[in-house]
Parts: sequence; C-alpha cells; structure tokens
Amino acid sequence: MPRRILIVDNSATLFKAISSDLEEEGYIVEIALTPEEATKKCKRKSFNLIIMDITLPGISGLELLSKIKKIKENEDFASIMITGYGSLETAVEAMRGGANDYFTKPLNLEELKGSIRRVFAE
Repeated sequence: MPRRILIVDNSATLFKAISSDLEEEGYIVEIALTPEEATKKCKRKSFNLIIMDITLPGISGLELLSKIKKIKENEDFASIMITGYGSLETAVEAMRGGANDYFTKPLNLEELKGSIRRVFAE
C-alpha cells in the first residue's frame, strides 16, 4: 500500500514541486495551505508522514503537530519540520516535540527524500 504524506505550508509553489517529485516515487501526497485545512484532513484521513513548516499563519507548526497528535492519538505517524529561520534551539524544540527530522529552507530535495526513506524504514 502506498505511503500517504501530508505537506503543510502556506507557500504552495515550493511544495507543489516537492509533491510531484514524491508522487513520482510512489507516495500519495496531499497539501494543506493552512493549519485549519491540515487539521480537517487529519480528522478525515490517515497519513504516514506529515511534513510541515514551523512558521504557519496563526499557529506554529510545533503547536499544530501537538494538536494533530491529540487527534491521531491512536495512530502512528512520523513528522518532519521545515523552517526558513533555523536555529539550534528551534531544531531541539522540534525534536522534543516529536519531529523525526528537521530541515531549513532552501530545501535540498535529495536530503529530504533520504530522510523520508529513513522514516519509513523505521
């Protein structure tokens, strides 16, 4: 069964390119442009991986991750956090919040795909 990935970012341009690359690798990819849209999708569907920006309108990606974990308390999913404003403190906070990996923008697509493969191998 193909793995399902949800990408949460208010910058659709960047993630449309990433999603088509991931779809070519056999993943089913959905995009949510807002935290509200991500929450609705998570209530209706299961995802194996959620990739989200830390900086989102109205709520941080870390807060959204915590909210989704409560919605999906009986489901196991992985998460990768992305930010354009990386710092060691933010990376540590993301990992403590349950993120499996952390990247800064601009993204290196090959590194992201490698991380996704590692997450799914666990």
